[in-house]
Amino acid sequence: MKISILGEGAFGTAMASHLARRGHNVSIDTVSDSEIIFVCVPARAVLDALTKVRAGITGRKIVICSKGLAEGGRLLSEVL
Repeated sequence: MKISILGEGAFGTAMASHLARRGHNVSIDTVSDSEIIFVCVPARAVLDALTKVRAGITGRKIVICSKGLAEGGRLLSEVL
């Protein structure tokens, strides 16, 4: 299964390593041809990260791994 990770920080890198050890094809900060996209950026950066890949996320499974609220107190699912 091809999985994309948005976020190159410590958590994104740890998630990518874990998934790769489990045999998944993992790419970081690109969503081309991925079945699942893991969003591993700070809550305040979720909107920017998703905006950058907007064209490639339609119809894909998205897992928000960020914690907290987006700017303005919105839930991260509302941002998505």
